[in-house]
Amino acid sequence: MPRDTVLSELKKIPEDKVRIYNCKRSRLCMRDLETGEEYKGIQLSLVFPLTDRRSFLRVCDSEENEIGIIRSIDSLDEESRRTVEKELERIYFIPKIVRVNRIEERYGSRTWSVETERGPRVFDVRGRQSIRFIAPFHLLVKDIDGNRYEIPCLASLDPDSKRVLQTAI
Repeated sequence: MPRDTVLSELKKIPEDKVRIYNCKRSRLCMRDLETGEEYKGIQLSLVFPLTDRRSFLRVCDSEENEIGIIRSIDSLDEESRRTVEKELERIYFIPKIVRVNRIEERYGSRTWSVETERGPRVFDVRGRQSIRFIAPFHLLVKDIDGNRYEIPCLASLDPDSKRVLQTAI
């Protein structure tokens, strides 16, 4: 089903009619600027978390009842956008692999030694079923502990990383 069809069936939240901000105890709140209604302890989630991190933001109240969908994070006011981006970074933290140093077979799994944008990591992967393409050059890797890592663009890796990676995919 096309994304626009999905959105037409959901309750849209107009980006210019709400403010999202931090309220007490690091909770998120949303105020409807037209009605003045305030939702405390809102929960955010992305409808397409792996392929579209800027659009289709699901907003639920503190009891997980859906309030509606915000079509584009970029259309929010600056403060709301920054607040949402910070929350989504916390929820959907997936380190980006920028270099693959080595991949070694050990005890039925493969040990990956990589560099991420946040520093070096070593993790174990069970097999090819834990490695999947989510777009033609966009790779998602899940380790044995359930942590996810991504390579947003295989073409951007250095030649040595590409050579090492060929053994795993």
